[in-house]
Parts: sequence; C-alpha cells; structure tokens
Amino acid sequence: MYVNTVEIVWPILIALFYLLPTLVAYARDIPQRPAIALVNFVFGWTLVGWVVVSIWAMSAAPATLALLRERSRDGAEEPGQRAR
Repeated sequence: MYVNTVEIVWPILIALFYLLPTLVAYARDIPQRPAIALVNFVFGWTLVGWVVVSIWAMSAAPATLALLRERSRDGAEEPGQRAR
C-alpha cells in the first residue's frame, strides 16, 4: 500500500514544483500572470526557462503596487506619504 501512495504523491509534488512560478504569480496577483503561466508551460521543462519564469514571477510588481505607482504618476499620493 505504501508503494502505491508514493506513486501517486511523487507526480503531484513534481507537478506542483514545475508549476511553482505560475502559482507564485497568481498568489502575488501579478498582472502578467497569463504570460508567466504560458511561458512556464512551454519552457518550464528546461532548467533555464523555469529559472527565468521563476525570477519573473518573483520580481514583478503585484497588481496593487502597479496601480499605486500609476496613480502616483497621475498626481495622487501613495498611502503613507505626507503631503508637502
């Protein structure tokens, strides 16, 4: 019975690790998450593609931060900043 459990658990763990950049992008609410998911599915099997997508998913600004930056360019203040 233990062998059958391992045969089920390993593919699930491998799939979760393979999709980790996509999961990170969706968890962080990255605006480019569909593109990250697509690149992960297509090139994630290569080590270089997986590392590039992982860096992209972790370094991209979340949607809320991007929205705040856009508003600050329009003249609105970011939360926590004092008016001068």
